[in-house]
Amino acid sequence: LGLHLHHGGQTVIRRQVMRHAPCVVMLVHDCANDLYLIEREYRIGCDAFAYGLPAGLIDDGEDVDAAALRELREETGVEPIDENSCDIDHVGQFYSSEGMTDELAHIMVLHLGPFRREQRHFDADEHVESAWIPWSDLAATRITSSNSMIAIQHEALRRLIVRNSDKDKPSLFS
Repeated sequence: LGLHLHHGGQTVIRRQVMRHAPCVVMLVHDCANDLYLIEREYRIGCDAFAYGLPAGLIDDGEDVDAAALRELREETGVEPIDENSCDIDHVGQFYSSEGMTDELAHIMVLHLGPFRREQRHFDADEHVESAWIPWSDLAATRITSSNSMIAIQHEALRRLIVRNSDKDKPSLFS
């Protein structure tokens, strides 16, 4: 890659780049029970079992929301009962490591209403455990994935705003 310098010259940049399909990363919130879905999976990059959030690759031509709901169903068996029972909060699009890969993560929070449990469908090399946990446990869990932490921090801010706005509402006991 030829990069033009500010003083008019040019330099050549050589780097190894891992080409990667875009992905979705989802913090899933069961609104009725105020629980969050967490996963535990072996991750080759850190050579350890790591806690994180449901995530997966976006198929060619697939819409981001459709990819999120497909990955959620495949990995966890969770499926909203209809299109009105899931509110998707799009947090943003972030590169996991701009200097190493072109992987763009579409990070979101899924606020679920009624849902059903379906059969999970893993890839041959995928072994994922998942569990519903309260916010306090999620906040205390050591999660090292930056994409997962972006979603969790976004939700922490939302919860703080909601909690503070509830203080401003008149109470029957005021």
